[in-house]
Amino acid sequence: MVPFVVGGAEFDSSERAPPPRCHSGTRQDIMGAILAWRNNNSRVERLLWFDGPAGVGRSAIIQTLAEAVSAGMGKLGTTLFTSRPNERKESNCVLTTITYELAVKDPTYRAYITERMAADPRILAKSMTEQFK
Repeated sequence: MVPFVVGGAEFDSSERAPPPRCHSGTRQDIMGAILAWRNNNSRVERLLWFDGPAGVGRSAIIQTLAEAVSAGMGKLGTTLFTSRPNERKESNCVLTTITYELAVKDPTYRAYITERMAADPRILAKSMTEQFK
C-alpha cells in the first residue's frame, strides 16, 4: 500500500514542521461544528471534505483539530492535501492515503483493508470508482 500513499500528508509529518495552527480561542465555531459532525454517530456523511480558497485557514483548523484529537479526544482521520506544488495534489493517491491513515489508527479498519487487499491484490492499481466499491 505504501507506494500508493502520499508521504508528508499526515498531520504530524516532519514535512509540515512547523505546522500552521489556530491561535488559542479562535475558530471555535467551525472547530465545534466539525467535532459535532465527528461525534454524531448517526450522521449520513462518513467523510468531511473541508475546502475553501487559499489563505482562509483550512490547514490551521484541521491541524489544530487533529492535534487535539490525537492528544486524547479519540480518533480523527486527517490527511492534508494542500495547494503546494508537490505530489500531494495527485488525485489518484487521495483515497489510498486516507485509507492508509485510518488503517494505521484503527485495528478493526486495518483488518478490513487487509482482507480486501488479500481478496484483490491489484485493487490499489484500479480506478477510484472500483476502489470505492
